[in-house]
Amino acid sequence: MRFLKATIESYALMRKNPDVVYGALAKWYGVTDPQQQQDMYRQVARFPEKPYPGVDGIKLVMQLFPGRGLQRHTAEDFYDSSVVSELDRSGFIDKANAT
Repeated sequence: MRFLKATIESYALMRKNPDVVYGALAKWYGVTDPQQQQDMYRQVARFPEKPYPGVDGIKLVMQLFPGRGLQRHTAEDFYDSSVVSELDRSGFIDKANAT
């Protein structure tokens, strides 16, 4: 729960303050080119505010690899969204993403 909360808060901070991302890219990865930083930031900005599991991706993998015994399962057998749901219901996610 604490890890997921920290992840949600860090993504929210990065969306609110691009300079945080640029500073981290320069400090930790040596990426100082502004254009490259902006390109990388655009990836961060696309992270979902509410990190529910990617069910469509699981379903796609199940279609791509049908001979792996996956037919015995549903996509929902491969994830647990209860922690994200709990944080969502509590208002934690909305509060973290509030401007």
